[in-house]
Amino acid sequence: MRRKLKWQVFGGLLAVFGLFLIVPLMIRGSVPNAKEGVKTSYDHSAFFKLVAPQVQRLSDSYGVKTSVILAQAALESDYGTDLLAVRYHNLMAVKAEAGQRSVKMTRQEYIGTKQLSLKSQFRVYVDWESSLNDYMLQLKDGKLSRSGLYKAVATADNYQTAIEAFQKYNYTSDTNYSKKLKKIIETYNLVDYNR
Repeated sequence: MRRKLKWQVFGGLLAVFGLFLIVPLMIRGSVPNAKEGVKTSYDHSAFFKLVAPQVQRLSDSYGVKTSVILAQAALESDYGTDLLAVRYHNLMAVKAEAGQRSVKMTRQEYIGTKQLSLKSQFRVYVDWESSLNDYMLQLKDGKLSRSGLYKAVATADNYQTAIEAFQKYNYTSDTNYSKKLKKIIETYNLVDYNR
């Protein structure tokens, strides 16, 4: 009888140990979802007004249409409301290279035609301006896709040609990426921000 009681006490202690030590470690060890929504004080239109001045300056410097950059920022960050954009100021979901300040997060990405949840190291920025500046520099330097994307986007006569280049130069394997950008541009009349 005493032996059975000892095992019950041991089992009870083991269960308490698991609840108070193991479970919290498992929760803390989980990787946050980059696309997790965060409540913000701005709506979609306010998001564009907030980032448009910086994007227009970048457009002037790099030659990429403001409407295209704005649509990408909206799509990649869910209009500046996802966790990666709000907490880590990464509007364009730029991945980190070795030695750069980063955060590990899961994000839905396309591999071929399949959408998968992948863990990646993403850049951490001090503000959205830094994020946008870095994105444009990486785009120009050819670090975001096949060679030729920047030239195709920067020399495009219109936003339709520019957004089609993202598919052509394998910026993403999301086969609907250009369609999503087009819908955002047209829904919010982002061409009005082009100079």
